Amino acid sequence: MDEHLQDLIALLSQEASEYRKLLDLLSAEESAVLQGKTETVQEITKQKETLALELRVLEEARATLMARLAVLFGVPVETLTLSALVELGPDEHAPALKALQRELSDLMGKLFQANRRNGFLLERALAHIRGALSLMSTLVT
Repeated sequence: MDEHLQDLIALLSQEASEYRKLLDLLSAEESAVLQGKTETVQEITKQKETLALELRVLEEARATLMARLAVLFGVPVETLTLSALVELGPDEHAPALKALQRELSDLMGKLFQANRRNGFLLERALAHIRGALSLMSTLVT
């Protein structure tokens, strides 16, 4: 069980690192959109897609590990959260699990806000493009 918890802590740390990279990409994307650098936005989109695939692999590994831990603790996998692991697991792992839980929660909030902000900026940019195309089409006809 101890080994599985250590593996989970390492995996969660890796996930947090990848989410920080995603947050950096979203920040770079925001700057690129504001500066009208479409090629940079396209490159960042490719990087985000690659990172999303890497995160999916990590999430699948985490799900497998959580399923193993659920069996070891004798609880249904759907009830096994990080908070539950803190309560059920050895005290020596509690500080690391709590810290990772806080960090991941904080990152999710920041990612949500950055994604919303970028979505808004991209919608505005598309609206401007549509308006320009509409104006050009009326001038041509």
